[in-house]
Amino acid sequence: MGAPPPKAEGPWVQLQKLLASWLVREQDWDQHVDEAHMLQQKRISLKHFHPLLEAYVTQQDKIRLVGELVTVTGAVIILLLEIPDILRVGASRYFGQTILGGPFHVIIIIYACMVLVTMVMRLSNMNGEMVPMSIALVLGWCSVMYFARGFQMLGPFSIMIQKMIFGDLMRFCWLMAVVILGFASAFYVIFQTEDPANLGQFYDYPMALFSTFELFLTVIDGPANYEVNLPFMFGIVYFAFTIIATLLMLNLFIAMMGDTHWRVAHERDELWRAQVVATTVMLERKLPRFLWPRSGICGYQYGLGDRWFLRVENHHDQNPLRVLRYVEAFKGSDKEDGQEQLSEKQPSVSATESGTLARASLSPLTPSLSRTTSHSSSHRGWEILRRNTLGHGNLGLDLGEGDGEDNIYHL
Repeated sequence: MGAPPPKAEGPWVQLQKLLASWLVREQDWDQHVDEAHMLQQKRISLKHFHPLLEAYVTQQDKIRLVGELVTVTGAVIILLLEIPDILRVGASRYFGQTILGGPFHVIIIIYACMVLVTMVMRLSNMNGEMVPMSIALVLGWCSVMYFARGFQMLGPFSIMIQKMIFGDLMRFCWLMAVVILGFASAFYVIFQTEDPANLGQFYDYPMALFSTFELFLTVIDGPANYEVNLPFMFGIVYFAFTIIATLLMLNLFIAMMGDTHWRVAHERDELWRAQVVATTVMLERKLPRFLWPRSGICGYQYGLGDRWFLRVENHHDQNPLRVLRYVEAFKGSDKEDGQEQLSEKQPSVSATESGTLARASLSPLTPSLSRTTSHSSSHRGWEILRRNTLGHGNLGLDLGEGDGEDNIYHL
């Protein structure tokens, strides 16, 4: 048996379907209009970019044109100065070593490239030139920190900031991105069925990401509207997000920066002095040859031809009592480490045994200046001065031992 023929629909049923479809389309259109109106309200732009021929009309525009030409010229000069150094030293060594500038050269090169990209977009009347322009402005001001190394007050701190940004902050950003992506997706799903007019923090996914980022840094509080009821699941997810983000990860980041500050504090002065030397050498290399100052004495005055010589003076202190005072002064710094050993072996030390103790302090078995002596350049310099003063590094200085008298030899 075949299937029964379909029942014919009357005009009343067809009219009902037509009205229902029209109502559905009307609701969809109203929803689309509401969404477009909401997006239009979010836009706060009142001005638009003019084309190239209309951008330089008034007197202020001409003054701005002069500044733009200076900026473009500076960007070209930066690239002309940086590219030869990269080819000469090598990219890995040029960008990887802190002494040579490290990441600051990357910032300066990207800044110059963004300025040139902005110029090309301006000349070709392309939209969106505010993107490379904003990046260039941020990187340009960040590159000012590169020139802070010339000041003793700011140089070590710029090194500390550089270590924290490219060390702890980069690792923390990876963890932060994972947490924000996970919780932003959860918040977006929870508020997907809610009215965006009452709770618009998680209306769409990009807005949910930005709101979650602000919640992560405690810039804003959690969304609250006392006229409506929040979803029950939001309280549970927000509680977990607060514990993980605010209490755990931010305090972990602070602890990481404190540990980095403690480690770098011992060597930041050395790095700063090395950076000053490297910057001085770089500036001398950039100067033309005829602007280089000549140091020393010309050999024509002494019949030595066209050669330049540096005067070297050797100063020898002929006062043995002053040397002994240096010995006693540096011996006092060793009392913290060897006081117990000296008290056990020698309960009392007479004045006639000072030469013997001075020679004993020069023996290879003597402990270092201090167990907690830092490895900074200042402590190493004092250690070298101490050894040279005591004669530990100069075999020409000897302290007598046999008859209790001090014999000092100078070379």
